[in-house]
Amino acid sequence: AHHTVVDGALLEGGGQIIRNAMAIAALRAMPIHIADIRKGRSKPGLKAQHLEGVRLLHRLHGGYLRGASLDSTAIQFEPGPFAHPAPSSSSPAASSPSPSSSSSSSSSSSSASSTSSAAPSSSAPESSVAAAPRSSRRPDLVVDNQGAGSVTLLVQIVLPTLVFGSGPVTLQLKGGTNTAFAPQVDYTKHVFAPLAMRHLGIQMELDVRRRGFFPRGGGSVFFSAAPVKSLRAFELVERGEITGLCAHIFVGGKDGRKKAEEYSEMARSIVAENSPHGDVNWCTDIQTVENMKNENTCILITASSSTGCLLGASSLKDRKVMSTEAIKMAAMDMARQLSSPSCVDEHMQDQFIIWMGLAEGKSRIRTCALSLHTQTAIHYVTELLGAQFNVVGGGGGDDDVIIECTGVGFQNRYLE
Repeated sequence: AHHTVVDGALLEGGGQIIRNAMAIAALRAMPIHIADIRKGRSKPGLKAQHLEGVRLLHRLHGGYLRGASLDSTAIQFEPGPFAHPAPSSSSPAASSPSPSSSSSSSSSSSSASSTSSAAPSSSAPESSVAAAPRSSRRPDLVVDNQGAGSVTLLVQIVLPTLVFGSGPVTLQLKGGTNTAFAPQVDYTKHVFAPLAMRHLGIQMELDVRRRGFFPRGGGSVFFSAAPVKSLRAFELVERGEITGLCAHIFVGGKDGRKKAEEYSEMARSIVAENSPHGDVNWCTDIQTVENMKNENTCILITASSSTGCLLGASSLKDRKVMSTEAIKMAAMDMARQLSSPSCVDEHMQDQFIIWMGLAEGKSRIRTCALSLHTQTAIHYVTELLGAQFNVVGGGGGDDDVIIECTGVGFQNRYLE
């Protein structure tokens, strides 16, 4: 078969090329050859999390796969049709979260805020952003990164296949839930998933059973998605009014709840002092695990708007960043975003590209200057899918742009 050749070293030259190229190839039943994988990295080739994503698509589509091994710098994939997996008999049934973990949410507002105590939509009950609830059942497949490889990057590579598959699928994803150089699971759950459902009609759910941090990993997420016939185009170009802010904070270790409350107040103060929206309602969503050996801390701050925009800023403690510094980084990031006219944050801009290309009609998003990840995504979604992109100024300076895309209107061949 003739293989479409993908240069894995082009532009950003990282794992995103693998994820987008493999996903589009699976949808189009298009044989591809990805060469020079991560060529410019200090350790080129496929790493564990890339390899598990590649193997996952092969498990769902069958066909021919060559070069799928650690450190491989080239793979060939000739995908077959989507085959709905049967529930794994060796997989554990879904269970309740560990009794050692606890969570709560609260809301507070400054004296200048509205008297309404309604939390922003990003902090709504999980059922409101999960239209395909299947995580109460045994998973269809278990995917294990064998370490701290990111589970959210597995979501990125497999979600297009599930959205255009033949029926709802539940996956148990094991690995890192909160790691560097990948979306935090909180971001995927509280920013990507609500935006995808509200504006694209994608039905998905993430149920975080256990957190996993670098270097041990060990996290467990039940991820469910249901198919649709097609995706609708959308626009996010007018932000409207900021209606609420929410801090989603996880702290593992002794006195976790007390620390989380202090971190929330620190974040609220920084955002209030450094942005024009410090007087809106502020809610706090706290999760703790007291018996963790180390103080693992991560934070996601979300901002909801009256027009359906949802911004996110996240950070986490690691070997080089202390907990308080992580809180400050996320808060300053959010303050910067609130001071701009962006409707889509810089972390979401590249994730939207493949979905804009698949949707039917013209989509438009207002965001900050294009990241290299976004430029790379636009290049390959144009080349492999045939979508048409245009980037124009938003009127607010160099850091204010509108990405326009005429999507191909991809249709699910498995649904009538």
